Amino acid sequence: IDKYYSQHVKTLYITGSGDPFVSVGFRNYLRNFNPKKYPNLKSIHLHTNASMWNKEMWDSMPNVHKYVHTCEISIDAGTKDTYENKTRIGGNWENLFNNLKFISTLPINVKTSFVVQDSNYMEMEEFYNLMYSIFGKKVNVDIKAIDIPNAIIFPNSITGFRSPNNNDRNAIAVVRAAKKQGETSG
Repeated sequence: IDKYYSQHVKTLYITGSGDPFVSVGFRNYLRNFNPKKYPNLKSIHLHTNASMWNKEMWDSMPNVHKYVHTCEISIDAGTKDTYENKTRIGGNWENLFNNLKFISTLPINVKTSFVVQDSNYMEMEEFYNLMYSIFGKKVNVDIKAIDIPNAIIFPNSITGFRSPNNNDRNAIAVVRAAKKQGETSG
C-alpha cells in the first residue's frame, strides 16, 4: 500500500479479512502508521470484533486517531452465554463490554453488527437495547438476517436503526415478531 497507492488513497478500510487489533500485521501497520506517506488520506474505517480494542491498544497507535471517524463492531450476541459459548467461542463478555464502554468515549461513529443465526436469533432485542445503552444515539445497529431453519425466514436484512425517533419501533416490532414465531416453532 505504502509503495504503490499511498499518494492517492483517501480512505482505508481495515479490515473485513481479519481483526485489525488481533492480526499482528494490521496491528503493526496501525502502530507504525506514517501519515506523511498518505497526503490525501481523509479517513480510516476499522472493522473489528473489539476484543482487543481497549485504551492501551488505542494509545499504542496515536497516528491513526485523527483519521478514524467510523468503525463497525461485529458482536453477534446479546448475552454472555451466547457470546462466550456459541458465536465467539472463547471470547470474554466482560472484556468486550469494557472495550465497548471505552470505544463509546471516542469521537467515532459506531456501527454494531449482529448476524442472525440459529444460536442467537432470540437475542436480537437484547443486542439492540444493549448497544443503545452503551453508545446512545451515536450507534447504528445493524441486524443482518439470514434464514433460520425451522424457525423463521427474515427479510434480507433489518438495518440502519439510528434513533428512537426513526425506524426503531418498526425494527423492534420485527424483532419481537421473529422471537415470538421462533418460540412457537420450536
